[in-house]
Amino acid sequence: MNSLATRAYIGLGVLATLVFSPVLLAQTANSTATAPSAPAATALSPTPQFPAGLWELSHENDWFIYSDRDYTGGLRMAYTTPNYSNWDSIFLIPSGLGNFSDKLSLIDSSWATVSAAIYAQINIYTPEATQLRTPNPNDHPYAGWVGLATDLIRQTDTRRSIQEINVGLVGPESGAQDLQQSFHQFIHSTDPLGWDHQIKNEPVFQYTNRQDWRIPALSNLNNAVPVTFGFDNIAHGTVTVGNGWDYAAVGALARFGYHLPMDFGPARLRLGDVDTMPYQPGGSAAGSIGGWSLEQLSAYVYFGAEGRAVARDITLDGNTFARSASVNKEPLVGEFYSGLAVGYGHFRGSFMVLYETNTFRAQAQTGQWRGILTLGVAF
Repeated sequence: MNSLATRAYIGLGVLATLVFSPVLLAQTANSTATAPSAPAATALSPTPQFPAGLWELSHENDWFIYSDRDYTGGLRMAYTTPNYSNWDSIFLIPSGLGNFSDKLSLIDSSWATVSAAIYAQINIYTPEATQLRTPNPNDHPYAGWVGLATDLIRQTDTRRSIQEINVGLVGPESGAQDLQQSFHQFIHSTDPLGWDHQIKNEPVFQYTNRQDWRIPALSNLNNAVPVTFGFDNIAHGTVTVGNGWDYAAVGALARFGYHLPMDFGPARLRLGDVDTMPYQPGGSAAGSIGGWSLEQLSAYVYFGAEGRAVARDITLDGNTFARSASVNKEPLVGEFYSGLAVGYGHFRGSFMVLYETNTFRAQAQTGQWRGILTLGVAF
């Protein structure tokens, strides 16, 4: 990695530390000092319990599926607080802002809990023919995006709402070129040659509203009866607006497994899509983790799909206020995905295989496969 990239990532690391560390310290204290007492273990507070905030590192890459093109990779570091009964217990989130978010959530329930998440993410986009110094104008433009997001979350046993504000940057200053070249050196792969033609620098601002519904008729999770093997089906809808992306999406997820947690499934690396803590009525539990026990194990498989109606995609349409490379995007895009999620004690992880249909009209191959690996720890 060259000196510019080194400085960029040291800066990102320092920024992430400054943002995340106060949250971690405050929430670790609050998780035992201000969180309501834990309810008895039921389907709503399944074991394993996660006693504090959740840290996760996610890596999405088509390299997992032996490809290297289009949206080729993403990296996210995220932190999600415990669940609380009100916004006063969540550090760095003004209660007035949280209460306003509750009105946008469309969830009117005295049993609802609230939490917050913050993440830093970088995405990399390249054409298929990466050995051309002058890229094919009909291929995916070179582009990079880096963003910082804050998510306000409200949920019950059957509903979840996420309001997200994301501030980011596309262009050379995103660091995508340096990150990809470093990764290619690590795996001993050839470097792409056309990064000089990437989309220009531009700030990106996004607001995203995501809504999830667990369908009671298609679930055996409930408020009172603990289940060893559980299943559920979750529908979701997402709208995001900004100068980077404008689209509306609807989708559904089916899960089956052992000690299925009362959350809303693993996140993809998408706007407004973050992992949240399992729902517990009244707030989070301080709980402790003992020795080896199957009661601490959670494992399930899942299958999902999503359709998007896309009005704008800056990585395909090009810069908003400057001339740059661009292609004709597809207005309708679909995703199909499946995977395995496993949790034990304070740890959990998942691996997802995702297929996305064509995102632009001149795309040489039909669709694209990618893998998403997520590792998390709660403390």
